[in-house]
Amino acid sequence: MAEATKTPILRCAVRILPGYLAMVAVYLLYRFGFYPLFGKDWSFPLRHTMELCVVYGVGAGIFYLSVRRYPLQNAAIQQKRGEGGDDHRDFREKVRAWTCLLVIQSGLSVPLLVLVEMVRTSIFHMEGTMVRPNVTFVSFYILYFLILRPVLEEMIFREIILRRIGDAGRFRASLFTALLSAFMVYLMDGISQACAMLLLAFMWSELYQRMEGRSHRLRVTIILHSFSNLWIVLLPWLLKSSRPGLVIYAVVWIVVVPMIAIDWIARLNRR
Repeated sequence: MAEATKTPILRCAVRILPGYLAMVAVYLLYRFGFYPLFGKDWSFPLRHTMELCVVYGVGAGIFYLSVRRYPLQNAAIQQKRGEGGDDHRDFREKVRAWTCLLVIQSGLSVPLLVLVEMVRTSIFHMEGTMVRPNVTFVSFYILYFLILRPVLEEMIFREIILRRIGDAGRFRASLFTALLSAFMVYLMDGISQACAMLLLAFMWSELYQRMEGRSHRLRVTIILHSFSNLWIVLLPWLLKSSRPGLVIYAVVWIVVVPMIAIDWIARLNRR
């Protein structure tokens, strides 16, 4: 029985890699094909709306379709299917729910992106010495990453949206829920960064989901979210003078750690 529960990391990579490459390919096609031709005169809100809806809508959909057979499905869903449940209907419900959340996310994130850009612009154009703008800029990002982002994202996506959908019985804590949470929470990181951080986002999202499910306290995931943001933002800043250090950091946190985490999550779900 123990042998049956093993999921080698290589098998995880083989299942995840096609979807990951497909999503990156969609981004590259948009960024270096469609965007240079049509996006030069777009306003800031329109540009980010296109990035969120088009790139993530198509790319994330391809990613999900390519890995949806990965064995992380909830036992209740498996039991329902074993009793004669409609796979196609279940899939359609997931797609409809995912589409609705993508629209909600776009409506929430675009105004926030515009607000952040306005604050950044005002900081860079402040009059006086260079010390004050830098200090203000750092203070703003501390507030943004450690307080605003964790509280806003966890309250909106995990508490209000994901839990309500779960309570409604549309779908439970499965691979789809983890992917959905990862996409929704990390869309605000910016399109170029978020594509590279996709697997890391998956890992953190699944961890938050498990912590919230076991503790039933949203403040636990908010605190964990704040510490992870601090680690992810602070460490590259400390390593910015060392190019090899940044490369090692990127490889470890974008590839190695997520693969190990996915393998660990698969083992837990199979027990």
